[in-house]
Amino acid sequence: MNLRGLDAELEDGQSHYSIRVRIPPSRNAQDVLEEITALPGVKRVSVTGLRDLD
Repeated sequence: MNLRGLDAELEDGQSHYSIRVRIPPSRNAQDVLEEITALPGVKRVSVTGLRDLD
């Protein structure tokens, strides 16, 4: 994976982080997402930009 960006914001005394990564086509995106959601403190994962490869 390649880190594409990191954003942080503080709201109502809580911090929220957004991490943008690029998952190379050679990796199974579902496996990567499962690994990320299993990390401590991760509450939500969203996905954008997925496309089918021919």
